[in-house]
Amino acid sequence: MNTTQETEFDYQRQMKESARGPSEINRGTKARDKRREAAKERISQNDQLSRVLEKIQEIAEKSADGDYIYRGEPEHYEKVSSSLYRKYSDIDTEHFDIEIIQNEILEAAKRYTSETDDFEILTELQHYGGATNLIDFTTDYLIALFFACEGSDFLYKDSRIILLRKTTEINGQIESPQNPKNRVIAQKSIFVRPSYGFIEPDHVINIPKDLKSSILDHLLKYHGISTETIYNDLHGFIRYQNVHQSASAEFYAGFTYQNEQNYLKAIEHYSKAIKLNPRLSGVYNNRGNIYSSNGEFDRAIKDYNKAIELNPEFAEIYNNRGAAYDSNGELDHAIADYDKAIKLNPEFAKAYYNRGAACSSNGEFDRAIADYDKAIELNPKYVKAYYNRGVAYSRKGELDHAIADYDKAIKLNPEFADAYNNRGTAYSSNDEFDRAIADYDKAIELNPEFAEIYNNRGATYSRKGEFDHAIADYDKAIELNPKYADAYNNRGAAYSSNGEFDRAIKDYDKAIELNPEYVKAYYNRGMSWLSLQNWQKAKSDLTSAKSIGMDINEAFRNSYGTVDEFEEKNGIKLPKNIAAMLTP
Repeated sequence: MNTTQETEFDYQRQMKESARGPSEINRGTKARDKRREAAKERISQNDQLSRVLEKIQEIAEKSADGDYIYRGEPEHYEKVSSSLYRKYSDIDTEHFDIEIIQNEILEAAKRYTSETDDFEILTELQHYGGATNLIDFTTDYLIALFFACEGSDFLYKDSRIILLRKTTEINGQIESPQNPKNRVIAQKSIFVRPSYGFIEPDHVINIPKDLKSSILDHLLKYHGISTETIYNDLHGFIRYQNVHQSASAEFYAGFTYQNEQNYLKAIEHYSKAIKLNPRLSGVYNNRGNIYSSNGEFDRAIKDYNKAIELNPEFAEIYNNRGAAYDSNGELDHAIADYDKAIKLNPEFAKAYYNRGAACSSNGEFDRAIADYDKAIELNPKYVKAYYNRGVAYSRKGELDHAIADYDKAIKLNPEFADAYNNRGTAYSSNDEFDRAIADYDKAIELNPEFAEIYNNRGATYSRKGEFDHAIADYDKAIELNPKYADAYNNRGAAYSSNGEFDRAIKDYDKAIELNPEYVKAYYNRGMSWLSLQNWQKAKSDLTSAKSIGMDINEAFRNSYGTVDEFEEKNGIKLPKNIAAMLTP
């Protein structure tokens, strides 16, 4: 008995799209999981923001009862003291007079400057990192908060804000520069010159280490306070040059390892660069690219978010985040990011290409083709753009256009196995079986471990009626990929066409085990049960196929015509209830 059953070609789909896509149940579950994770992330971000605002409010409330100046310290020192005091703090004697040492430093320094004012000399020494008996304060508690959180060496230590009330005694120790430099103005600096080298604070507010990064982000985003604005002179550059050079060294080390595809080492160095300088957008972008290539799309998106926050005009980052969203199945977010990348850089061929791929995955083939057109216009040698435009044309059923694009992709890259495979599928759909098989042969020559090509060549052999050749190809596809549901279904169809229904049913069983929503496998198994005249099982499988969404009347009519024609051809009489199921 010879019956025609449903085979599956496995088209190579862009952006890691599967042959049929996940079932609607699985797609819904994944979407719910993503919504939950996104909600958790939003709650976490909102919680951090609330904590930042609470800390700022705490400082404001402590300041409300008087006139205060503020100091941010990146860790909890033993005393609120000058650098000169800390240098000599091991001297344990009641006769120690820090001002004697300060005056000796001043006299020595006067030989190297034309400045005559003692205090101006001390502030100059302070800026260059010299030890003085001055303690830096600021009149702005947000700037003090910046100093408490800034500095990579202190990111893993709690810090503190010092509040000092301006009393009569303290006023006698406060000095302000007469000719303030840029940085003094930016920092709203004021200096305390304590008689004993240290002061007793009026209030101390703790800053937890896990809040420092969020505070720095908040200060930058809402108050414009950053390393660049606070250290805005040559002294600041000199002071932080080593940090920036170290961060750059780690960045270039990570970049080198990334080019060598040593991704673990690359991430290690990028992470070190971020610790040294959390404001390098390129580091976050590159680390995000590695996470994305490793399939860690949520981590990648988090890094891209940070990179965009630091550099919102960088088109490449939007494109990269779009690709991560795309691979994560979040197509609307992906398209929005590609839109932004194109807006920032209208000549960005890769962004058009990626948006085309996302539109194609969304079933918007005309939009996809328009984007591929633009990508090709900008880059006439864009092989993948020709290839994926061919895929879009194939989805639309415009096979001649598809074949022309695959021709172009192959001409530009004669080693492109996917393009031969897809052109073969287009030829097969056009009933040009020999040309299709020649393309599959070439694709297998280029990539002999590519299971999908054996499946597709097997499907073409089946359509030619060469079922033994087809079965051999399905065997190879299953050997290469034992979880390949399409290949089991297709081999089952070939066995069924050979009249080997028991073997066919075993293959359909396996296909359904691998994909419980595989509608064609239920239909095919039902038809095999019909051929074996097992009416109950046949009815059960056909009912399952119909409930999943298959039009079993149309499938039966396309393969066999009417019920009468099926019965006459196969020499059997169908029960009335099954005949009714298969009659429009």
